[in-house]
Amino acid sequence: MSLNFKLKPTTEFIEAVKGVIVSKDPRKFKDIINDFGQFIPKKINLGGRAYFIARENFEENFGEYVKSTDCQASNIKIEKKSSKSLSKNNSSKYQSFKLFGGKEVCSNNFNETDWVESLKDFKNWKILQHKDTECSIFAIVIDKKEKDIFNCQVVLSSNEDPKLIIHCFQKKFKKRKCKSKIMWMIIGYDISFDFNHLDLDFKLEVLKNDFNASNHQDIAKPLDLEYNPSILCFGIPVLNKLDSSINSLIIGHYFFDDKENRKIGSYLFSYCLKNNHFVNLPNFTFHTLIISNYSNSDNYGILPFQHMSKIRNLLNLINVKPKSTPKFISLYSTENKYVPIFLKQKTYKIKIKYISVICCNQDNCICKNKKFKKLENNLKYTFFDPKSSK
Repeated sequence: MSLNFKLKPTTEFIEAVKGVIVSKDPRKFKDIINDFGQFIPKKINLGGRAYFIARENFEENFGEYVKSTDCQASNIKIEKKSSKSLSKNNSSKYQSFKLFGGKEVCSNNFNETDWVESLKDFKNWKILQHKDTECSIFAIVIDKKEKDIFNCQVVLSSNEDPKLIIHCFQKKFKKRKCKSKIMWMIIGYDISFDFNHLDLDFKLEVLKNDFNASNHQDIAKPLDLEYNPSILCFGIPVLNKLDSSINSLIIGHYFFDDKENRKIGSYLFSYCLKNNHFVNLPNFTFHTLIISNYSNSDNYGILPFQHMSKIRNLLNLINVKPKSTPKFISLYSTENKYVPIFLKQKTYKIKIKYISVICCNQDNCICKNKKFKKLENNLKYTFFDPKSSK
């Protein structure tokens, strides 16, 4: 069932919302709720959904049922819709089982016919989809064996579910099983519009910058963001497709302070795992998560590097608790100097890694860029632990 709310905002409501946007204080949305009532989305889909994954062959099985009813009100339109889609196999064991809507049952007692029948009662419906909800995905991976560097990229194709691509960087390529920890967070609008329970201790914003394929291995671009030493930035590259031409590419990045132009900038570069060399950047979009107006906390912040080792290409940064979960980490350069480096997060500490290219005949290759002489003076790192910030 699809609900379309044919509501038109009044002039007073529009002006009140514009005033809150100009003030950049989301706390004032609560005043609008008190004056005008609760926000609601324009369109939502209601019904039930069963989702499970077979353990034996790992084929994905998906069932969706949407029941309809006839109803008409002056400002609410209910569309009649009925659909059924289910693929089956011979497996009877399930690794994962999740129901949205319908009668609550456990996986051992799941009866398809009874569950579909329970959707005739509208009280069992759940929200399945909000129209035009936009979001950004940020992810990190750490290797519990602490041997390799991992890089995350998102593939976001039209009419397809987002995919997380994880590249493993090794000195010498070999097949192996990885015991890793993965953390991701989805940043978007509060689809419930419940400002009463919104955490307003800090502000989140996502910038999206499109980059077209060029004849450059790297690019330094100021963001549409004024310089502020307390702002935290975290980034991830987003591809619109994944094919043989780019499936071995790693897009690295870090941020820098463009103090001369009073901007925060991003430095991005491309490395090919197949050729073990820096290559030209492909088409992609770079998503930057910006955290500002945050209070003092041990869960997020920005800190300078502390020199703890004299190893040439590897520098220990911080120690973390052995049982701690992965944290989102981002690298900052305090000067306008561009050197391709990767950030490596391990279970107990964080390191940075220069990429050494052997036998490069390109005069203008970025592998010849001079390294930072004093990392502890030129680099900082930001960190964010969303699980501990709840």
